[in-house]
Amino acid sequence: MTILRQLGDAILEEAASAQQDTRAYVPLTVDTVPAYLTALPAVMEILGGSTHLDCVEIGDGNLNLVFIVRAQDDPAKSVIIKQALPYLRCAGDGWPLSRERMEYEHMALALEAEIVPELVPAVYHYDRAMSLIVMENLDRHVIMRKGLVEGITYPRFPGHMGHFLAHTLFHTSDLYLASARKKRLVGLFSRNVELCKITEDFVFTNPYMESAENRWNPEIDDVVQRIRAHTRLKCEIAALKDGFLTRTQSLVHGDLHTGSVMLNQEDTRIIDPEFAFFGPMGFDIGAVLGNLALAYCAHEVHSTTDDARAAYQGWLLETIRETWDTFAGEFLRLWREKNEGEATRPAFFAQCGGEDGLDIYRRQYLTGVLRDTLGYAGCKMMRRQLGIAHVYDIDCIADPKRRAVAERLALAIGARFVLERQYVQSIDEMLAIIKTTKEL
Repeated sequence: MTILRQLGDAILEEAASAQQDTRAYVPLTVDTVPAYLTALPAVMEILGGSTHLDCVEIGDGNLNLVFIVRAQDDPAKSVIIKQALPYLRCAGDGWPLSRERMEYEHMALALEAEIVPELVPAVYHYDRAMSLIVMENLDRHVIMRKGLVEGITYPRFPGHMGHFLAHTLFHTSDLYLASARKKRLVGLFSRNVELCKITEDFVFTNPYMESAENRWNPEIDDVVQRIRAHTRLKCEIAALKDGFLTRTQSLVHGDLHTGSVMLNQEDTRIIDPEFAFFGPMGFDIGAVLGNLALAYCAHEVHSTTDDARAAYQGWLLETIRETWDTFAGEFLRLWREKNEGEATRPAFFAQCGGEDGLDIYRRQYLTGVLRDTLGYAGCKMMRRQLGIAHVYDIDCIADPKRRAVAERLALAIGARFVLERQYVQSIDEMLAIIKTTKEL
């Protein structure tokens, strides 16, 4: 994929030559957005040229302002504006945060658009000084997390997500890229230090200790204290954190949960890659599969009958299996057809079976990715019950006692994923952990 290699160079050259923009940064409001957009001809073309625009602020995330803008005379013509704030929104302006994160989102979207353009939103405009992106409004799509709470099935999601994971992770790895180019890209994305630090703190560290921002349901206080005192579990989490800090396998999205997926019955788009960095492949895959497992736990409560619960949880388990199988199958196909990187030169295996010998290593490699997937999925599941940022799937259960049923199951499955990952050989064993786990 020479286009990807050329784009990688373009991104590196742009970053190297970028000068400090002297324009002032100003957070936009619903009142100032229309005037901002009317100065952008390419965006105004998307909006049909109308200067009469309706703007609504829809951001409900932890970090950014998000606006939807529509042409008054043709509401079907619309765009999304995403602007970084200079602080962590969910924590308030007392928690400063660099606006540079929008630079990394822009670069990640550009790379993803070259690899899997059909699975990411189109970008119409990027403004470095204002730390914002104007992009496609996916108004025929819904946030996946909310659809899962409602018990909706998405039959094409496993194929789409497995394809996204296989292509983005393979094409940004040493299995495909020349080592010099890969290292230059690693160096560029490694500067996304503040968002990586959020993950280091809020996924791997603070939820398992005394920390001021942690919050949890008092109904599970006994489990919280047991987890904090579980030496082997915390040693395994520390090892997974070490992998997050030190391994640069591929460019990962960095926050690939079901709130970062917009979809309908036919189409899937991956959004919000502002946490992008080079890290372990299993971190992205674990985020996806771990969030599907969280939905499984939530339906212990959301499903109103035993039959409905069994059917929907069964679909979630099959979705986990199909997502992994699609990823693994497509990843192996790409590796066999495009083994062009530094990691596994064909000549290296020439005297020990050639392609057959290399295939043994490929299988071992994917087993390692699966084990990482379980570990990172487990951390993601546990931190969502214990730390600062919870998930709507479970938090929307109003009754604390009923919510605790889902929370305890999520913590128990997450802990088993972390503790048992090194023994897992197949996706079936991951599913068996989910199906046989009782609340902690």
